[in-house]
Amino acid sequence: MVYDPERPGAKHRSGPWWLVVNIDENISTYYRWWANKNGLPIVKMSWPAHITVLDGTVVPSNIMCWKKYEGQIIEYEYNNDIRSVGPYYYVKVTCPFLFDVREELGLKPYWPLHITIGRIKKEDLTNTKTNI
Repeated sequence: MVYDPERPGAKHRSGPWWLVVNIDENISTYYRWWANKNGLPIVKMSWPAHITVLDGTVVPSNIMCWKKYEGQIIEYEYNNDIRSVGPYYYVKVTCPFLFDVREELGLKPYWPLHITIGRIKKEDLTNTKTNI
């Protein structure tokens, strides 16, 4: 787990309150390969593969717990059903511990945990399959 991670290559950062779980880059690489093989031209994101627990848009009400789990390795599960929101493609993640961490920080525990595998370039949006 990484609090306020560096975001090399990212164009936007909405605030200092970020919490992510860095994951093996091969997970998103595999799903991009699979999507591309099936006609969905997904490209890599600028930020390394991760699960977002807190996205910098909300200040936790219990900042006494901030950085409590820095560097901790966690277990999580993800499914292989590639989904999309706009040009972004992802797979869902399940991890009750991360919901507990959010609640401990004074936030709503439910957060749609996911691994973003990539996005479709704007020029490819009009000629794209939506289901693979």
